[in-house]
Amino acid sequence: MRKRNAIIVGAGVAGLIAAWRLLKSTDVRPIVLEREKFIGGRKFFVDELTLSTWREILSDVAADAVPRKIFCRGKFFDCPVAGGWSTFKRFGLIEGLTMGASFLRTKLFPRDELTDEDRLINRVGQKFFETVLRGVDDEKIFRPDVRGVCEKISNEVKRLGGEVLTDADVKNFRVAGDIVKAVQVSSPAGELTFPADFFLAAPAKTPTVELTADVLLNAPCRIYVNDPNVKLARVDICGNRIRAEGCDVSRAVEELVAMGVVNAAEVLGEGSGFDIAAKNFYDVHDAEAVR
Repeated sequence: MRKRNAIIVGAGVAGLIAAWRLLKSTDVRPIVLEREKFIGGRKFFVDELTLSTWREILSDVAADAVPRKIFCRGKFFDCPVAGGWSTFKRFGLIEGLTMGASFLRTKLFPRDELTDEDRLINRVGQKFFETVLRGVDDEKIFRPDVRGVCEKISNEVKRLGGEVLTDADVKNFRVAGDIVKAVQVSSPAGELTFPADFFLAAPAKTPTVELTADVLLNAPCRIYVNDPNVKLARVDICGNRIRAEGCDVSRAVEELVAMGVVNAAEVLGEGSGFDIAAKNFYDVHDAEAVR
């Protein structure tokens, strides 16, 4: 009997972890297809959960913590943000006083700290939270050697019986009865077809733009954008490379210049996702749903 295949699009951080999880906890054989000629994707940073998973696979993963900033109302704030008059007054006298009053009210009548949001509001006040911190991840991020680690995990996936193919660009699908039956790719060896019992990929989502530029801020860093006049949602900076999420290429460059992050930028490319209505299509981050 043929072993069940899971086609995974992308040999980046999420795709390789998904392949490893399938090999460790199921009888499904992952086939990872990467359109680039290299392993590791284009992410610069990883969160604590990813770093912890990497250390399950490899015991010697080193990573440095990355500074975080918040961009709000045309200003940058170091993250985590502390409440207090020196911070509130940056919004002007009237709004600063309003934030100060909200902060004092919270200190007099603190919330029960049942969630992370409750804890943040008790620290900075309701008004400042709603203005600056709403939607901002309160987690540490780290800068490892992403491509080096992914290369090692790729070797482990192969050792356990999976496949990882580079320069393999997904071009088409054979779908029958709401099920992806096969995936067709373009490769140096020609057009190849892989049977699929499961299909895992990043779904179509917020646009991602990759750029190079002379950066005007200290790097590396991550910027959470919480500004009503800026469509960008998050910006990662590592050296002269930028990964911006939230809008298309022309808008991203325009907003990065307006924010004072760069004077000009050269676009390297745009991220892509898949939008397939199929019962066996899984988000690559949810590999454990495959059984």
